[in-house]
Amino acid sequence: MTLLTCLSCATSRAPEPTTIWQVPSDFRIVGYFPSWSGDPLSIRYEALTHINYAFALVDATGVYRPIDNLEKLKTIVRRVRGTGVKVLLSVGGWNDGDTSALGTISSDPQLTERFVGETLDLMANLHLDGVDLDWEYPNDATAAGYETLVQALAFGLHTRGASLSLAVSANDGNGRFVRDGAWRAADWINIMAYDDGWGQRAGVPHSSYAFTRAALDYWLDDRSVPRGKVVLGVPFYGRSLVDRHARTYRSLVEQYPRAQAADVAGGYAYNGPDTLRAKIVNQARVRAGGVMIWQLNQDARGPRSLLSLIFDTVKEPVE
Repeated sequence: MTLLTCLSCATSRAPEPTTIWQVPSDFRIVGYFPSWSGDPLSIRYEALTHINYAFALVDATGVYRPIDNLEKLKTIVRRVRGTGVKVLLSVGGWNDGDTSALGTISSDPQLTERFVGETLDLMANLHLDGVDLDWEYPNDATAAGYETLVQALAFGLHTRGASLSLAVSANDGNGRFVRDGAWRAADWINIMAYDDGWGQRAGVPHSSYAFTRAALDYWLDDRSVPRGKVVLGVPFYGRSLVDRHARTYRSLVEQYPRAQAADVAGGYAYNGPDTLRAKIVNQARVRAGGVMIWQLNQDARGPRSLLSLIFDTVKEPVE
């Protein structure tokens, strides 16, 4: 065999197969994408199972307002086509604490029926996979209506093969108004395990590991929600330990190079890689059915990305 023949043999070998990774089938990675910031083309879609487009607002008549930056949502829907990633419309949000419209709708059977019908039409027209109800927060006066509204919405969505998730408080302060009939009707709950002490106590890290563990204790043990219905929320932002002002994780990492190795920088408390990894490994992966992120556009880019850290922590090879 000549040298030329040997070289030809060597260069014609088939390339080594590339391993393809995916999120485990029993785990959700849910990322909120806000209408007011970010580029849908920057999302790392393969690291997610669900994207919640935030927020859709509804009037007290049960009719939706025009969705902000609708083209962004349509772009996300186009980008996930054929990937298995689901897109949900998140309804409500903090909205400066104004939940009066949802309170009015949920207190009236006809308005509830109208709202559900409007929602189903919107899902079909936009080719969405479900709804995330982010009512912050039901109270003693609206708890019964909240439960009824969730049950009606879940029934309507499920008849169309769509999903319903609920964004819920991390503890009993507001969580007790999410009655058992509500979380049972939903497919899963997104626990907002952040903003601990916000607006109340200075010096409190807003999303500590202990706060996360207590939030899961509450929903799993005190409320008996099945593990598979529990999705643990984590923040991609920090809050000042002095005045509770918020900053994105990306801006903190850019300003403070050592921020990636800590949980406090410039007086802001946040979840650095070590804490976030511990939350995933010791809490979300073994005690819950997934992790939720508020929000995707606050993440750092490249190798410092927290979303990439989450994905790399839980990923498994495609068989």
